[in-house]
Amino acid sequence: MSVFSYRQGRHITGIPAQVAGEELERLRMTNNGALTAHAVLEAARSMESVLHGAFTWDDTEAAEKHRLTEARKLIVSVQAFSPTMARPVPVHINVRAPEGRSYRATMDVLSDAQLRERALQDVAVALEQLRKKYSSFTDIIEMLNRMKSIAS
Repeated sequence: MSVFSYRQGRHITGIPAQVAGEELERLRMTNNGALTAHAVLEAARSMESVLHGAFTWDDTEAAEKHRLTEARKLIVSVQAFSPTMARPVPVHINVRAPEGRSYRATMDVLSDAQLRERALQDVAVALEQLRKKYSSFTDIIEMLNRMKSIAS
């Protein structure tokens, strides 16, 4: 039997990682080895499901959370292009600042040494997360190592 835990920086309220992992595995196995968000949601609808507590069932609250996700998607989806640019660039970048995480204009991040450094730190963290996620794929790890050496 596998031992499950939540990934670093992730925590799901309402369900221990071991319980979630075991149930997700059970669902995967009942679906020919494939796990989909739809299958998980359907299984969690029952109040008796061990996954039920991991979801927001109050429709008003769930709708607000969904709209915030849509707002984030909108912010990161917009890009700018002009004849002086070689390619389109995202208009906004999510960076850590003293007052917390927020989206900043890409040009502001590029021109502010402190914000630029924070953005580079975020990239390093993201690369490390990819290394962990794909640690059993040697060709992907080699590519990420090359990227890390370029960023350093």
